[in-house]
Amino acid sequence: MKKIILSLLLLVAPIAVFPIQQSANIDLDNLTGTISTVNYSGTANYSNFTGGIADKAISISDATANQSLIFDGTEWINKTTQLALGATAVYFLDDTASGIATYNTLQPTPNSAIAEEIDTITCNAGSGLGVGEAYTDGILGLTSIPAGIWQFTIYGKVNAAVGQSNFVVQIYSRDGAGTETLLFTATSDVVVNTTVTKLVWTSAQSAFTIGSGDRLVLKMFGTSTSVPTRTLSFYHNGTEHYSYFQLPLESVSATIVSPLISNPTIVGGTATGLSSLTASSSILTTANITDITGTTINVIASMSITGDIYTSAVSNYGATSTIAGFSSIATREILVLKLGRLVFVQFFIAGTSNGAGFDFTVPWASQAIVSNETNIQCLTIDNGTTGSAPGRVIVQPNTTTITIYQGNDDPTFTSSGTKAAKGEFFYIAQ
Repeated sequence: MKKIILSLLLLVAPIAVFPIQQSANIDLDNLTGTISTVNYSGTANYSNFTGGIADKAISISDATANQSLIFDGTEWINKTTQLALGATAVYFLDDTASGIATYNTLQPTPNSAIAEEIDTITCNAGSGLGVGEAYTDGILGLTSIPAGIWQFTIYGKVNAAVGQSNFVVQIYSRDGAGTETLLFTATSDVVVNTTVTKLVWTSAQSAFTIGSGDRLVLKMFGTSTSVPTRTLSFYHNGTEHYSYFQLPLESVSATIVSPLISNPTIVGGTATGLSSLTASSSILTTANITDITGTTINVIASMSITGDIYTSAVSNYGATSTIAGFSSIATREILVLKLGRLVFVQFFIAGTSNGAGFDFTVPWASQAIVSNETNIQCLTIDNGTTGSAPGRVIVQPNTTTITIYQGNDDPTFTSSGTKAAKGEFFYIAQ
């Protein structure tokens, strides 16, 4: 009897909610329900999944480039995001649906895969603003847009140059609940061309405070003083007439990025987008900037540095150096410091001589310039006697070997007794 009851329970057990307590692969294609996970590891394949994980709603469509998972205030969704740090943000008008009904997309990069599109706006003296298209982007992830110049580059035309016809752009911020706040309106110069032409206009704006989960919205309108209806046309997508606009995010202050970045560290990679770090920005006070390649950082004002500057810090190379001309070495101090291609060396080498020569090596080869021998004076001791005249340090081109002369023009040491040299020099490495 107990076995029958157990079988019935298994038959009627619900499958919309199930715990996972072992490794598994789950195919979530077109699944609707809730998954409670406990110690889950495995692979989840999804396509247009809608449901919940634990107590959080999630709605994931097929992801595209530049998208990430963002909580929009109601559920987790995958959306395009952009944080412009050190480069003006550029948005291209794209005919791809944004996920918000009737809104197309603002893309940070041009989408030339779609053929050139032409949208029209009809308007006349009595119609007020003629409605064109609306575009939105992913969540900005900023709490403020700084003051500066907004620039609009629209490829457009009017069907007849009668009266005064203009394009009108309205910029909004839109929160997760769908509430839109008008930030400003910008009107083009009078459109007089009847063939497609590049139209550029700017608008100087003060800073705008926005929500960290807000997205940007651009709406295109048209206006005309003509009594007969006029048609304004604007172009986007394709490769020849791609309309876009720019935000003033070229120098982002710490107050803008602080909600997203705390004590930032810039490590490795190529800093091609790093155009300016302003003196007023506290972002530099706790930042570590190391191993940046691919750019030149120009210092326009004076710089005060309290820490050390080096390419390779001071170290004693004596234990590694190959030192020739000795049967035994009592002292082998070779301090080296590299700053860019400039190498500083401070040395004191002493021991028992077994040959006429005196050489030692350094970590970095000298620059390979023919007949560019470097000569620096140093103190020498030969057979226990300090030289009455300075010796010489010889740095030959294209080598790591340093040669010591016993006298100014005499390379020969006694092959016995105490031999030593002490001095300092610098050279340019390869």
